[in-house]
Amino acid sequence: MLHSGNFVLSSNDSAKVWESFENPTDTILPTQVLGLGGKLYSRLNEATNSKGGFELQYFSNGVLNSIPWLGPLNTLMMRTIIASAHLAPTLLNLDFSWFLANRSCLRDCLCAAAIFDGLNSRCWKKKLPLFNGRVESALALIKVRRDVSSVPGLPNISSNRFGNTKTQKQILLGSLGSSMFFNVMLLVLIARIVLLRRKNKRPAKDPTVIEPNLRLFSFKEFNEATDGFKDELGRGSSGSVYKGVLKSGSRNLVAVKKLNKLSSEGEREFKSEVDAIGKTHHKNLVQLLGYCQEGPHQLLVYEFMSNGSLETFLFGSPRPNWTERSPVAIGIARGLVYLHEECKSTIIHCDIKPQNILLDENFTPRISDFGLSKTLMMDQSRTCTAIRGTRGYVAPEWFKNVPVTVKVDVYSFGVVLLEIICGRRRVEMEFGEEERAILSNWAYTCYMERRLDCLLENEDFGLCDMAILRRWVMTAIWCIQEDTSKRPTMKTDTNA
Repeated sequence: MLHSGNFVLSSNDSAKVWESFENPTDTILPTQVLGLGGKLYSRLNEATNSKGGFELQYFSNGVLNSIPWLGPLNTLMMRTIIASAHLAPTLLNLDFSWFLANRSCLRDCLCAAAIFDGLNSRCWKKKLPLFNGRVESALALIKVRRDVSSVPGLPNISSNRFGNTKTQKQILLGSLGSSMFFNVMLLVLIARIVLLRRKNKRPAKDPTVIEPNLRLFSFKEFNEATDGFKDELGRGSSGSVYKGVLKSGSRNLVAVKKLNKLSSEGEREFKSEVDAIGKTHHKNLVQLLGYCQEGPHQLLVYEFMSNGSLETFLFGSPRPNWTERSPVAIGIARGLVYLHEECKSTIIHCDIKPQNILLDENFTPRISDFGLSKTLMMDQSRTCTAIRGTRGYVAPEWFKNVPVTVKVDVYSFGVVLLEIICGRRRVEMEFGEEERAILSNWAYTCYMERRLDCLLENEDFGLCDMAILRRWVMTAIWCIQEDTSKRPTMKTDTNA
């Protein structure tokens, strides 16, 4: 089944044996061509696919003809229908109930329009005034008054050759109804084509405009929610985060990030964060609820994370044990897999570190702070950009002026994973000896000398499976290799 909707049967050498586009039944799809001699048939009824009583045929002389009662369509009508087939395929779905409905409307003096819902195959008539108008997948055929004398081919009703007045009226109504039907249908088709072409010609979206599905707040709302930015939760290089309560809705606790840079760099970080996280939804990513961009004020509002950051969790007092730390590492990995491989566009976070990992009320990790992130195009696997991130977590390729990939996040994750495993910071100079002071060097030494017990000082080894611990340390070392090609992806199965 191709993306076009064409169902193709192929031989072993990939040659097409049969395809549904060459054998149409009652429907024509976008990009499908009804060639010369092609036919479409109506279904007998909704419950069966047997051939019905109506047929649409494109003759070799260029005439599109409908059988049994619609009569030949002129070349202009044929071109209009074929041209609109890719724009409004429901028009050519030969369930002719809608033809029978615009016909019923013509005979009904109170009927002003016939509506056909192609999605649900329903028809109904409407009288004036027309209420509850809305844009949807329905086709509306509007009945319009026309001067009878201008109808082509209409006989002179004053002549006696057609017999009595009743016969004359029948002929008149029949001719008028048929002509009006095709004129109305033609007008509707042309109108739909014009509207769709205008829509397609709209100017391209400005890439700097923020347009995710987020609520736009005023600065006054944020000022009231935070009580004048009173309760500060944390501070970083790009701004400060404050605790707040939304006055409307469920009055949930929120975290309001107030950017303090008014430079072009601060503007870029603001748009980057909104654009990246506004398109994501995952249990291991912090949820962005809305934003404010009012004059010099640039603010973001997130769901509140009651257990703070991973930095406080790991290095605070008392320090968590192994069984409390290990699920956090798995959650971070799942969040990065989503960003790298499961989003519509790949997102490189560029600043994975404990300060940017938040914990909710269940200690579920949520990746946050997308101000430095980079979104790759569909055909991109790497990008050139200025150095980003935090010293100690930054991958070596940032310093080599080469295009970076998602492997920079893999490197940062490896450093964070070692901190989670060992329950200590990446650098602690109080150990005295340099080998123990730098965590990555110390972890490598302990792993190679099979002295993992030295890594987990004061740890209750009864809570830790040493085989799992060894695999985790190996994974962290694997992630922080200098050669990017030797690092795994976040989706790599380390059990393999």
